[in-house]
Amino acid sequence: MGRIDNARIRVYAGMERFDDAWGSAHAALDRFRQLGNEMWHAHTQRDVGWLHLRQGSPDQALAPLTEAVDVTRRAGDAYAEAMARHLRGVAHRELGELSDARGDLEAALAIYQAGAYEWNEAAVLHDLIRTLRADGASDEADRMESSAISTNPAFARMPGRDGARAIPDEE
Repeated sequence: MGRIDNARIRVYAGMERFDDAWGSAHAALDRFRQLGNEMWHAHTQRDVGWLHLRQGSPDQALAPLTEAVDVTRRAGDAYAEAMARHLRGVAHRELGELSDARGDLEAALAIYQAGAYEWNEAAVLHDLIRTLRADGASDEADRMESSAISTNPAFARMPGRDGARAIPDEE
């Protein structure tokens, strides 16, 4: 049931039914806390952070995303860590904390590249490029974008993707 509540978060938020998304998030967090399932609690915290991003509160996103990063890193789940780092990087970008944003986005990108996760890599690249441009590193962003277009077919299939709005994906 907790995993179903967790999945409903993204479904409801995608439909912009945020009250329902928050209800599902709280139900999942409560269930995983009762079960003592730290990993699924962390996965749900990642989605709670994303809900805050979707609703324009990146400052509220940092704590749950940091918990998700810390728990998944300790557990050795690099893929889940990368997902949480990606979203935390977006939160930092939205707050204008561009150095922190870049650090998290580059860490997520490295994990995805090591695991050959082409789609996830493309998603992070969009946010990293946006961060570089916000930080005045347009030449570096242009080079990265050009490289991504020529080497990662998934990159071009998601023009304008922004992690602050896009539904997190677990494929």
